[in-house]
Amino acid sequence: MEPLNHRELLVLLEQSEPGFLAGTFATVFPRSVDQEGEAGAFTCFDGGFWDVRYDTGRRTLLTPWGSLTVSPEGSEDHGPAMADRPRVPPWSLVVPRCSTFLGRACDSWQIDAGKPMAGQGDSLTVVLTSLEQPSATGTLTVDTRLRVIASVDLGHVVQTLTIDRTSPGAADAAAFRKLRIAVRPFGAR
Repeated sequence: MEPLNHRELLVLLEQSEPGFLAGTFATVFPRSVDQEGEAGAFTCFDGGFWDVRYDTGRRTLLTPWGSLTVSPEGSEDHGPAMADRPRVPPWSLVVPRCSTFLGRACDSWQIDAGKPMAGQGDSLTVVLTSLEQPSATGTLTVDTRLRVIASVDLGHVVQTLTIDRTSPGAADAAAFRKLRIAVRPFGAR
């Protein structure tokens, strides 16, 4: 991919829609002993199907017709389909328009077009500036080939995404079939 300018990067992130992706994600709070992070693995299938497994044992399944949250103890909570994906990892990293880093009215950070981008291969790192506290800065690294946010470092919080597979295998196909069966249309018994 040819080098991008700041505006082209924003357009790329706003328009990104993943196909199949599988990997891991993590959120850590390096400066806090009171805040626990969150980590897990995810599989994103074409058409808005998600299987997210948290290290805590919790699992979230999303389909266009409903959702299912399974607790570590095995209890299930069926819910409606999500009109908007959550603005937290893994969604905010896999689908960048779900993030809070693009400088929109509902966001808390924006890419600083006044600072140069650093690129290496398919990786592009930009400086972020807080919309609430302009003296606060961070960095955002994008995998321009996959069109995902690979990492965000805001100092007080660090989010990372690692992509393991971009094509489904036999185990993924079986997991997709199970996901479609497990999540019933919201309101159905």
